[in-house]
Amino acid sequence: MLGAMASAGVVTALFPGPLAVTTSLAGGTSTAQGLFIEMFLTAQLVFTILMLAVEKHKGTFLAPVGIGLSLFIAELGGVYYTGGSLNPARSFGPCVASLQFPSEHWIYWVGPGLGACLAAGFYWFIKGIEFQTANPGQDFDDLEANAFDPTTDLSRPVVSPNAVVDRSTTQDLAALNSSDGRASTSPDRARRPASFEDRFGADRSRNDRSRDGRPRSSLTIGNHMSTTTPRKDEPPKI
Repeated sequence: MLGAMASAGVVTALFPGPLAVTTSLAGGTSTAQGLFIEMFLTAQLVFTILMLAVEKHKGTFLAPVGIGLSLFIAELGGVYYTGGSLNPARSFGPCVASLQFPSEHWIYWVGPGLGACLAAGFYWFIKGIEFQTANPGQDFDDLEANAFDPTTDLSRPVVSPNAVVDRSTTQDLAALNSSDGRASTSPDRARRPASFEDRFGADRSRNDRSRDGRPRSSLTIGNHMSTTTPRKDEPPKI
């Protein structure tokens, strides 16, 4: 508010003649029409800010572009009829600098206030009905998409950027634990990304026997594990 008054005073001092930036009704607009125009245009702008800047997603860095376009569209529709205030400070500053308050000045306070309440109410309404569940996972990256399991939890999974998530391995581990009587009922454990030890242990448990049921022998070469199946006519190599 102080910034609006200061900037209006600077403009008045710099440019000659009367200050022609005050907002007022024009084009035969009634007071009620002006009030609702300001209300709905402000609601549009505030709701755009809530969805693009408050809600975090991959396109958050483009929020200023979307907010600017929303303001531009609002001004196209309302600047001729009400001056396109959408902000009490926009109307109050020039009125203070010019020492003139039109009789309909109150709509530039009530209208944006009602519009902000309308946008906030609608935002909390769609948040209450969980609008993000209409298309779950639409904003996930590859790691989050692999760790996401809508059958247990619809919230966004938190995955470390350097984590390795293998859904098939996680499911195999769950099956192994269930067969051993060690099934976990914790949803956090079910959504936990498989560590290297878990994946390596699962791979060894699946590959420790050959197709015909005979045990395999392992030979360590450097940092690699070589697994071979002994022939029937020779002893296992160690």
